[in-house]
Amino acid sequence: MRLPRLSAEPGPLLDFFQEGLERLGAVCERTWHDRLEVVAEGAAAKLWQAEGQLHAAELHFPAPDALGMRDTAKQVFPGCPLTFRLVETLAQQQVRRFRACLAPPLDGDKPPVAAIVEKVWQNQFGRPAQAEAGEWNRTWHFSLVAAVRCELQAIDQTGLFHRLAVNLADGRQDALLETELDYFTVQPPPAEPVPWPELLLVPWQAWLTRALAEDLRDDLAEVRRRQEHYLKRELDRIDAYFLNYEQELQARMARQHKPEAVARCQDRLRAAETEHARRRDDQVHRHEIRVIPHVDSLLITAETAWQTRMCERHGAPVLGTYLPRVRRWFV
Repeated sequence: MRLPRLSAEPGPLLDFFQEGLERLGAVCERTWHDRLEVVAEGAAAKLWQAEGQLHAAELHFPAPDALGMRDTAKQVFPGCPLTFRLVETLAQQQVRRFRACLAPPLDGDKPPVAAIVEKVWQNQFGRPAQAEAGEWNRTWHFSLVAAVRCELQAIDQTGLFHRLAVNLADGRQDALLETELDYFTVQPPPAEPVPWPELLLVPWQAWLTRALAEDLRDDLAEVRRRQEHYLKRELDRIDAYFLNYEQELQARMARQHKPEAVARCQDRLRAAETEHARRRDDQVHRHEIRVIPHVDSLLITAETAWQTRMCERHGAPVLGTYLPRVRRWFV
């Protein structure tokens, strides 16, 4: 799920700066609707000076279309260095891993109806099966939710924000958890300890990489189209230049009669071919697309699920886990 960017209006930016600076220990007070008075020391003061000494300033949040020059030390605007420094400072100081038990849906606190889960099984796997009557066991289903910032480095530098969710049973992307995470209710941990999984035992990095590549597919297609257009223009320019140069050398060599002069022209032709290939390779590397992801936080979620044995017509019973939230089986 690609998260939308916040608007550059003064109100949201002022709220973000006040909450962020106060978390870093600064004292803030709104003196006007677009002004924030700040007294900072330590980590908060390092946004202005590396030593972190006591610093006092009144920040101004002008409208995006306001006229006049900008003061990077006292004004906050789109692309302002203060914003980037505050974001990086908060990212370095916050806890990067969290755990949460999500409340089950309305019908998720009791065993599911056999007829419903059998139909889900047939739709999911393409073959019928029967659930063992009265053999439902409550269990836990775990998912991993990551907040990821992406630097898309091309001719135009782009920053993208994504929320990725994968279930830790098979590594598949959970689009419903990504989009509706804000609406879930977090409940206190139960009396019995939750068997939280160890991330070292599952290839979650590869799962998140696959999910991120799927989310970036449309954005990368647009960037690749633009890069190919610029690359073709540069390669055509280089090819035309060296074609004219080589034709001039060949015409000059055809007028020579001395072997030494012909040899010099041939050396220049070989050097031109080498330089031509080097210039083309240089442009190809210059137009590469680089994706640099930064994982800002990880959240492991635990949800109530139900486990039983499913008896198919042929073969041994299969132990399956049914997750009511997504109406899906995990085998």
